[in-house]
Amino acid sequence: MTAMGVAPTGEAQALYGAFLRTLAWLRTLKKLSEPADYQAAAASARALLEIAIDLSLLLSEHDSLAKLAAWEESAKLKAAESIVRLVEKQGSPQGVDYSPQTSFAAAQAPRIRNLRAQYWPQKDGKTKHPPRWTGRSLADDAVEATRRFPEGAFDAYYQTRYQELCWNTHGSGLAGVLGLSPEIFPSLFALSVGDSSRFALLIAELVLKHLGAWDDAVARDFSTHREIRVVAKAQIVLTTVPEPK
Repeated sequence: MTAMGVAPTGEAQALYGAFLRTLAWLRTLKKLSEPADYQAAAASARALLEIAIDLSLLLSEHDSLAKLAAWEESAKLKAAESIVRLVEKQGSPQGVDYSPQTSFAAAQAPRIRNLRAQYWPQKDGKTKHPPRWTGRSLADDAVEATRRFPEGAFDAYYQTRYQELCWNTHGSGLAGVLGLSPEIFPSLFALSVGDSSRFALLIAELVLKHLGAWDDAVARDFSTHREIRVVAKAQIVLTTVPEPK
């Protein structure tokens, strides 16, 4: 991610990273070809929802890039300190070297705790790794992202579809599929693929607008893509399943 020896800005890295992750998910979806792939499709929709929400906030929230970078370091420290506790309690398994993580924790913990105190201060004065870089819940971030980018309608999606994606992503039971008939089951896959497509378009739109590459011609292309999605979804929903002979 360099050009002519010039290092990219944090903003460029965030945009490029979001684009590449979105592209990677779309390439993954392209490889899925059976209704049984519904879990991977649900994971894709969930990931792209979070990328779209994050991007909406990153591009409009003050000091957001520095806060995101601090959160990423904080997440690494949390993981490293978990390993330190395990090693202190049980010792390292034979043949396993955890020295990179333990060294990271020893060297970086004070600095990263200061970052936590700076960006996510606690009432008790202690430092804590927040579940999200914003310090808010994903539900609250969905509301805030929708306020800043109304086209995303992230709040409504979170309230109506997010839990279903979680049911089909986590391994804690069969809430997402129990009792579904064989005729209905493929719709799980189709819905998640459609949602992934929707969020991929939103992410691409956000990136292009921020780079100044959005114009009337591009807007028409995106409008056409969205119309194709709507027609395809209607065909899936309205097509009747033939009676078995």
